[in-house]
Amino acid sequence: MKKAYRLRLAKPLPKHLKNEQATLLFKEIKDVRYRAMFMLMLRCGLRVEEVARLTIDAMGLTKSLTTRVEAVKFLMKIFSFRS
Repeated sequence: MKKAYRLRLAKPLPKHLKNEQATLLFKEIKDVRYRAMFMLMLRCGLRVEEVARLTIDAMGLTKSLTTRVEAVKFLMKIFSFRS
């Protein structure tokens, strides 16, 4: 019995957010933790699963930052995000 071959069609690439759309998104996100997570996805290109599995140890922030709050504030400063 012969195997049937199928032609693979190209999948469309994800579309990026425009600056105005990103601004509107961040106006709705009130929690600093969630802002940092979305900023990692938007600015660093991380996927949802990658952000979900990310730890402070993986970012190398444990030496200078002792709490999660300090780590999130540090990330927000890096991205120079202003609400």
